[in-house]
Amino acid sequence: MTPKNIEKSDCYSAGDRKIMELSQKIRGMLLLPLLKIFTKLHIRPNHISFLSLLCGWAASYLIFISYYKSSLYLLLVHVLLDGIDGPLARYQNNSSNAGSFVDTLVDQIVIVSLAIVLMEREILGVFPGGIYIFIYTAVVTFSMVRNAIKIPYLWVLRPRFLVYCWLLLEFTIFPNTINWIVWFCNIILIINFQDGFRQLKNTIK
Repeated sequence: MTPKNIEKSDCYSAGDRKIMELSQKIRGMLLLPLLKIFTKLHIRPNHISFLSLLCGWAASYLIFISYYKSSLYLLLVHVLLDGIDGPLARYQNNSSNAGSFVDTLVDQIVIVSLAIVLMEREILGVFPGGIYIFIYTAVVTFSMVRNAIKIPYLWVLRPRFLVYCWLLLEFTIFPNTINWIVWFCNIILIINFQDGFRQLKNTIK
């Protein structure tokens, strides 16, 4: 049975929402001193999201100019910052759907930017990369819409971390393998896509 108690319009499935919320609580406790400092400095979650976006773009640029290994450091900073804005919003009591939308938008912009640059540098094939960009964006959009109308995915794959981690191997010991990983992600995303499309189609009949 599809759960009906989802009240948020973010991109999390019913299956991973509890894991996400537990993760945010743990990060909130571990990062508490940093969250206090940010609050005293009037740093808001959207500031962190914007800085995360800049780091993601900078990582993309370094790949574009062939500084592949150096790009991984900025990509790591992007991921770390992405893990701070949520706990900071909770600490400052301003967690909202708007904030979740900004966070998701930043993630998606970086995903698309990286994929485009990887294709331009011929590290990632145009065909798998193009499918990855389209299908990933569609699944995230479907997930947010489904949550908003209270028919969330039971599960959904957002494989950006797998791709990011594999880039470390691509740029070090396993070159020319990122296409296989992206194809694997595409297959899973296509399954999510068709399920999301079917559910939405049935809802608006």
